[in-house]
Amino acid sequence: MTLARPAAALTSWLIIPGIAGAGLLVGLGSIWWPELPGNGKSILTVSLDSGMTLGSAAVILLLKPVLTAIFLRAGAVGGMLTPALATGAALGSLIALSINTLDLHPVNVAAVSLTCAAGVLAVTQRAPIWAALFVWELARPPLWVLLPFLAAALAAHGLQSVAERRNNVMVD
Repeated sequence: MTLARPAAALTSWLIIPGIAGAGLLVGLGSIWWPELPGNGKSILTVSLDSGMTLGSAAVILLLKPVLTAIFLRAGAVGGMLTPALATGAALGSLIALSINTLDLHPVNVAAVSLTCAAGVLAVTQRAPIWAALFVWELARPPLWVLLPFLAAALAAHGLQSVAERRNNVMVD
């Protein structure tokens, strides 16, 4: 998303048609995926209610960050918290639904969705413990579920740190 943001804040009249065009893209996508518009709350709701299909999870996983980036590029401003949660929840739904189609051992879609949401949030906010606690507080599951959230958030943050160190070594 950092790459999607313009280097300088857009101040010309072009911001109006740019944001309108981005909104049109979201509106067109929402014809087929009504969870797509908004800050991501509807994606979280659908993934937690196990109402997402494998195909819609895959499409939303791709479209939500792309459309968010298009809005940012057009000059819109806003937070990244709920889009990150929604992207993580879509990823978790995709993983859980994929596992469940194999009929090996069914997994709880809501639990995997929230666990992935904690992981993505840990990366975007650079705060793994906070991400795990935030997702746990948001969903209010039993206390023991905080452990998988924490494991996912710490693992995602650790992978991010390794990738950043690797990139810094390659640049130097």
